[in-house]
Amino acid sequence: MASRRRDARDRRAQRIFLTEKGLATLDALMPLVRRYADGIFGEFVDEERAVLRGLLMRVEARLDAVLEPKEIA
Repeated sequence: MASRRRDARDRRAQRIFLTEKGLATLDALMPLVRRYADGIFGEFVDEERAVLRGLLMRVEARLDAVLEPKEIA
């Protein structure tokens, strides 16, 4: 359901891409995921969702920064 290809910008890295079957599975699951998320976040107003999304994006950025290997000078 996925294939790997070398990253064009960083030959050391590999990227994972969904195959046609994987994309079809994703399409089939997305309505279920959206219904589930609506049930969890349904009581949040738009402003609260935006704040939560912003906070989670900041956490993700910090995790990326912490987990990314540092260059040795």
